[in-house]
Amino acid sequence: MSRRWPLHPIPIRGEALTSWLIRVADCYEMELKDLLLYEWGQANLTDLDIRPPDGFLEMIAKRSGFDLGEFRGMTMAGWVPWLFDSFDSEEDAFNCYTHQFSVLLPPRPDSKKTVQGWRAWLPKQNLNRACPTCINLDSAENSLKLAWQFPLMSSCPKHSCRLETYYYYPSLLFPWEKTEISPLPASGAIVEMDRLTEQAFATGQVNLPRRNVHAGVWFRLLRTIIEELNTPISRCGRQAKSIRQIWEKAGFSCRAGLKVWRSYEALDLSIQLQFLEATATAINMVQNEEINALGENAELFLSEPKTWRNANQPLKPRKSDVKVTDHWKIVKDSLNQAIEEAKQDPQSAQSFFRLMLFGQTDEKRIEALRQDFNALGIPAEWCQI
Repeated sequence: MSRRWPLHPIPIRGEALTSWLIRVADCYEMELKDLLLYEWGQANLTDLDIRPPDGFLEMIAKRSGFDLGEFRGMTMAGWVPWLFDSFDSEEDAFNCYTHQFSVLLPPRPDSKKTVQGWRAWLPKQNLNRACPTCINLDSAENSLKLAWQFPLMSSCPKHSCRLETYYYYPSLLFPWEKTEISPLPASGAIVEMDRLTEQAFATGQVNLPRRNVHAGVWFRLLRTIIEELNTPISRCGRQAKSIRQIWEKAGFSCRAGLKVWRSYEALDLSIQLQFLEATATAINMVQNEEINALGENAELFLSEPKTWRNANQPLKPRKSDVKVTDHWKIVKDSLNQAIEEAKQDPQSAQSFFRLMLFGQTDEKRIEALRQDFNALGIPAEWCQI
């Protein structure tokens, strides 16, 4: 029978699994590798923050007495299907994720690509990054956040400074000496975007100007904008000027200087950071109406139109040829289109099913949704988590 650890710190919201394990090891004046060797029989587990070995989370839940679900949220695998559709390799995963929405550019069915073994947001190598101000504070709650370890954020919204790369250290409390690194300020646009990303991890939703959206929608909107900014200027049509303006205002060359298309996840961190800065700049320019975004979901970033006017201001005559957009009809048509595609294609059905499952973990509700899909003509066997 496994015994409880007599000493173990309480997990902090948003903390990465390795961060908490390092703090556990500190309680016993051990290094992480020694703790892993003693408890698991292996010292080098490099993917703990991504997808721990089967049974690992159950083991530390028993040893600590904390809820297993809390530990799942400290790994990327625990964010399926919010952050990822699936951890398994799927042929059309890239297109289902990056082309579900459109913001800067109008939808382009001809821009779809096949990217083998692709998984959203997972870099080619682990990113060891942290906020130097957070870590160097004299606090017992020093921790590394899960979102810092992946190319989702580039700043600490709390301190408005950029995340910095660190190297392996035996104790979480001292990754840098205070004199070694001086926090660099981050732009207002990147801090605001990262604040919303942090909100997605903390609450499961994001407060956009028009309405709140689910965290899963936010992550896909971000990845959509990154992909739109990675589109060759020659294929941007009438939006080419706007795309150039975004990159120019962000302070970088178009497409961060890329000549040949590569997926965001396969890029070096230095280039990924340029794309994140450009994405934040794009969102800011859309919100300030400095550019005219042509995507179907661009309005999510715009403020609600003002309904008041100055009493002394004359009413402007309404042009009879102005077409009023019926947004509810667009939503209804899009939903019907998604249902029709799901009836014909197993991958579309699975992606649609997972999207509708956001936030649902109860087996009865999952089965009820599967039956609802079946009633619409979507085979139940295609509706798997």
